[in-house]
Amino acid sequence: MPAVTSLITALLLLHIILLSAFVSYRRITLQISFGDGDNRDMMRAIRAHANALEHAVPFLLLFLLLEGMTSSPEAAEWLRWIGGGFVASRVLHSLGVINRMHRVRQIGATVSLLLELGLAIWLLEIGLGCC
Repeated sequence: MPAVTSLITALLLLHIILLSAFVSYRRITLQISFGDGDNRDMMRAIRAHANALEHAVPFLLLFLLLEGMTSSPEAAEWLRWIGGGFVASRVLHSLGVINRMHRVRQIGATVSLLLELGLAIWLLEIGLGCC
Protein backbone atom coordinates (compact mmCIF):
# COMPACT_ATOMS: atom_id res chain seq x y z
CA MET A 1 0.00 0.00 0.00
CA PRO A 2 1.55 3.34 -1.04
CA ALA A 3 0.95 5.16 2.24
CA VAL A 4 3.12 8.21 1.53
CA THR A 5 1.67 8.64 -1.96
CA SER A 6 -1.82 8.44 -0.47
CA LEU A 7 -1.03 11.21 2.00
CA ILE A 8 0.58 13.50 -0.60
CA THR A 9 -2.27 12.84 -3.06
CA ALA A 10 -4.85 13.79 -0.43
CA LEU A 11 -3.00 17.01 0.43
CA LEU A 12 -2.58 18.01 -3.22
CA LEU A 13 -6.20 17.20 -3.95
CA LEU A 14 -7.35 19.39 -1.04
CA HIS A 15 -5.22 22.21 -2.44
CA ILE A 16 -6.73 21.74 -5.92
CA ILE A 17 -10.26 21.62 -4.49
CA LEU A 18 -9.64 24.91 -2.65
CA LEU A 19 -8.35 26.48 -5.85
CA SER A 20 -11.43 25.24 -7.71
CA ALA A 21 -13.68 26.74 -5.05
CA PHE A 22 -11.75 30.01 -5.37
CA VAL A 23 -12.35 30.02 -9.15
CA SER A 24 -16.07 29.53 -8.48
CA TYR A 25 -16.04 32.31 -5.88
CA ARG A 26 -14.33 34.64 -8.36
CA ARG A 27 -16.89 33.74 -11.05
CA ILE A 28 -19.74 34.62 -8.69
CA THR A 29 -18.23 37.87 -7.40
CA LEU A 30 -17.10 39.04 -10.85
CA GLN A 31 -20.23 37.70 -12.60
CA ILE A 32 -18.21 35.78 -15.19
CA SER A 33 -19.96 32.54 -16.09
CA PHE A 34 -17.50 31.25 -18.71
CA GLY A 35 -13.88 31.91 -19.57
CA ASP A 36 -11.96 34.70 -17.91
CA GLY A 37 -14.01 37.66 -19.15
CA ASP A 38 -10.73 39.49 -19.89
CA ASN A 39 -10.45 40.00 -16.14
CA ARG A 40 -6.94 39.66 -14.73
CA ASP A 41 -8.11 38.40 -11.32
CA MET A 42 -10.18 35.72 -13.01
CA MET A 43 -7.22 34.77 -15.22
CA ARG A 44 -5.01 34.42 -12.15
CA ALA A 45 -7.50 32.21 -10.35
CA ILE A 46 -7.94 29.96 -13.40
CA ARG A 47 -4.18 29.69 -14.02
CA ALA A 48 -3.42 28.92 -10.36
CA HIS A 49 -5.93 26.05 -10.48
CA ALA A 50 -4.77 24.73 -13.86
CA ASN A 51 -1.09 24.99 -12.99
CA ALA A 52 -1.62 23.04 -9.77
CA LEU A 53 -3.19 20.21 -11.78
CA GLU A 54 -0.53 20.38 -14.49
CA HIS A 55 2.19 19.74 -11.93
CA ALA A 56 0.38 17.44 -9.51
CA VAL A 57 -0.42 14.69 -12.00
CA PRO A 58 3.11 13.94 -13.28
CA PHE A 59 4.58 14.44 -9.80
CA LEU A 60 2.17 11.93 -8.27
CA LEU A 61 2.91 9.42 -11.02
CA LEU A 62 6.65 9.69 -10.35
CA PHE A 63 6.00 9.58 -6.63
CA LEU A 64 3.83 6.46 -6.82
CA LEU A 65 6.38 4.65 -8.98
CA LEU A 66 9.21 5.54 -6.63
CA GLU A 67 7.31 4.51 -3.52
CA GLY A 68 6.56 1.18 -5.17
CA MET A 69 10.17 0.63 -6.19
CA THR A 70 11.84 1.63 -2.93
CA SER A 71 11.22 -0.14 0.34
CA SER A 72 13.82 1.13 2.78
CA PRO A 73 12.82 3.30 5.74
CA GLU A 74 15.34 5.91 4.54
CA ALA A 75 13.64 6.10 1.13
CA ALA A 76 10.22 6.46 2.78
CA GLU A 77 11.56 9.31 4.92
CA TRP A 78 12.99 11.04 1.85
CA LEU A 79 9.68 10.64 0.06
CA ARG A 80 7.80 12.21 2.99
CA TRP A 81 10.11 15.25 2.93
CA ILE A 82 10.01 15.55 -0.85
CA GLY A 83 6.23 15.19 -0.91
CA GLY A 84 5.77 17.75 1.86
CA GLY A 85 8.13 20.14 0.09
CA PHE A 86 6.21 19.73 -3.14
CA VAL A 87 2.86 20.43 -1.47
CA ALA A 88 4.33 23.54 0.18
CA SER A 89 5.88 24.72 -3.09
CA ARG A 90 2.55 24.35 -4.93
CA VAL A 91 0.75 26.33 -2.22
CA LEU A 92 3.40 29.07 -2.47
CA HIS A 93 3.10 29.12 -6.25
CA SER A 94 -0.70 29.41 -6.11
CA LEU A 95 -0.58 32.19 -3.52
CA GLY A 96 1.99 34.00 -5.63
CA VAL A 97 -0.13 33.77 -8.78
CA ILE A 98 -3.39 34.80 -7.11
CA ASN A 99 -1.92 37.62 -5.01
CA ARG A 100 0.52 38.96 -7.61
CA MET A 101 3.55 38.12 -5.47
CA HIS A 102 6.09 37.47 -8.18
CA ARG A 103 8.96 36.33 -5.92
CA VAL A 104 6.72 33.88 -4.00
CA ARG A 105 5.46 32.47 -7.30
CA GLN A 106 9.03 32.08 -8.56
CA ILE A 107 10.14 30.29 -5.40
CA GLY A 108 7.17 27.92 -5.57
CA ALA A 109 7.76 27.18 -9.25
CA THR A 110 11.50 26.68 -8.83
CA VAL A 111 11.18 24.34 -5.84
CA SER A 112 8.44 22.37 -7.64
CA LEU A 113 10.56 21.92 -10.74
CA LEU A 114 13.65 20.94 -8.77
CA LEU A 115 11.70 18.32 -6.82
CA GLU A 116 10.13 16.97 -10.02
CA LEU A 117 13.57 16.81 -11.62
CA GLY A 118 15.01 15.09 -8.56
CA LEU A 119 12.29 12.42 -8.60
CA ALA A 120 12.76 11.88 -12.34
CA ILE A 121 16.51 11.40 -11.90
CA TRP A 122 15.96 9.05 -8.93
CA LEU A 123 13.52 6.98 -10.99
CA LEU A 124 15.91 6.96 -13.96
CA GLU A 125 18.73 5.72 -11.74
CA ILE A 126 16.55 2.91 -10.44
CA GLY A 127 15.46 2.03 -13.97
CA LEU A 128 18.99 1.99 -15.33
CA GLY A 129 20.24 0.02 -12.34
CA CYS A 130 17.85 -2.84 -12.89
CA CYS A 131 18.54 -3.29 -16.66
